[in-house]
Amino acid sequence: MHLAIRPMTPADLPACDAVMTAAYGPGPRLSRLTRYLAVEPGGWLVACEGGESGPVVAMGGALLYPGVAYLGLMAVLPSHQRRGLGEAVFLRVLALAAAAGCGTVLLDASAAGMPLYLRHGFTVDEETQVCQAPPGLGVPPPSDVLPWGAVDLPEIAAFDAVAFGADRSAMLGAYARAHPNGLWACRSPAGDLLGYAVVQDHAVGPVVAETSEVAERLLRVAPRPLPVAIPGSNAAGLALLQRLGFTHVRHVAHMRLGGDGPPGVPSRIFARASFVAG
Repeated sequence: MHLAIRPMTPADLPACDAVMTAAYGPGPRLSRLTRYLAVEPGGWLVACEGGESGPVVAMGGALLYPGVAYLGLMAVLPSHQRRGLGEAVFLRVLALAAAAGCGTVLLDASAAGMPLYLRHGFTVDEETQVCQAPPGLGVPPPSDVLPWGAVDLPEIAAFDAVAFGADRSAMLGAYARAHPNGLWACRSPAGDLLGYAVVQDHAVGPVVAETSEVAERLLRVAPRPLPVAIPGSNAAGLALLQRLGFTHVRHVAHMRLGGDGPPGVPSRIFARASFVAG
């Protein structure tokens, strides 16, 4: 079978949505992929059967932060699986990350995908735990939790970079534009930033905070029960979620290639942005 791997374009998005739905089941992935492609147009690839103009049968990509790449949405049509297509796209994405100078590559792997990543040198740092919020958690924001916007982005991004381990300004800016009513920041009486949250349409995250007490104040402003994906190494965060009545839904392996250890400070991450944005 002749396979052509080329950069993804906006025109490919409907076909990519069909591939993701066939591979993963229904989900709110198209809007997210549209956002990722806009932020990182050179980081996403499609595999086409029969040549570059042929039907899209596989896809995948990465967000390329300074020094750190986050891979995700590696998907192959079920009818074309077990032919090496996913691995071919994956290796090309790894090459993109290396060319961008990303010495650390991160991803969240399903059980089905883990053997591929282990075979190419990835190791498991921890598990990402997905937990569902209980009904009735949302409350009016307290006085120290206020909306943030574009003017606050440099401060938010600098605060986030300490926890995440890389500058995510472009991605955070995209979230701010997409969810202008879901941006919250907790500040000290002196105005110092203690934590921030983004409430997306289908999940809460990122949530980054100095303490679990700050994280609780941020998590409580979500207007409806939404899931969070939290690093399994954040023991204080997991204890907080249990106390608030969150229920465990599933977990995936958080994997890394390169670097001396997990970047950033995972204990300050109380919700990842997504399995693609970190």
